[in-house]
Amino acid sequence: MFFQDISNIINPQGKVCLSIPDKRYCFDHFRIPTSFAECYDIYIRRINNSPLRILDYFASTTINDSTYWWKETNNFEHLPKSRNKFYAAKDNYMKALNGEFIDGHFSVFTPETFLLLVYYMICYNLFPFKCVEFQKTETNSSEFNCVFELEPHILIEDSIENKKEKENIINLLIKNPDSDCSMIILENLNLKDELQKSNNDLEITRNDLQAVLSSKSWKITEPLRKIKKSLQYTMKNIKNR
Repeated sequence: MFFQDISNIINPQGKVCLSIPDKRYCFDHFRIPTSFAECYDIYIRRINNSPLRILDYFASTTINDSTYWWKETNNFEHLPKSRNKFYAAKDNYMKALNGEFIDGHFSVFTPETFLLLVYYMICYNLFPFKCVEFQKTETNSSEFNCVFELEPHILIEDSIENKKEKENIINLLIKNPDSDCSMIILENLNLKDELQKSNNDLEITRNDLQAVLSSKSWKITEPLRKIKKSLQYTMKNIKNR
């Protein structure tokens, strides 16, 4: 696995900086995102060339125009239609199935699916890194960026580092959703935070008011307030005559 190989050669203070294509905004637009289950299966079986990914790559790639895909996210105009394209995909799939190495774009991610992969790798003690920086895909671009630092203690199940990094990845997932549904969840979380803040502010105001009403000065000046109110009422009646 790539990350394990890197962990064996990187300096203790070294960083892994990755620019990862966001499949939504490049020629991978119609392809299936790579899952943790698929990666783990490849890792356990020591597969160097995935026939499934070869078939997906040659059958489903489309135009590579990030600006277009930012504007036309749900447009299927450029969905592959050529039968020859499918035959070529099937031919390369069979070659890969028979052990021949076929070059192609194997791993396909969005920010959400990549962070999910990292989260599960941490859960399975396969990822000795912590994410110290994450930058979402900028408008009209096709890559997101992340920076990892080596942290061997993450491999210790239920260690402080392990728990902290799981929480870190979950927070990044909340802040970098792919779907509209995820955005609604995020907005609701933000709304909940704002509501809680308003409730806290209201409770502080109530406590302050109660403190004033219970104070000696408020009780002592009560007769003066009544006199003032009476005078205001009298002056108002005089003006109306």
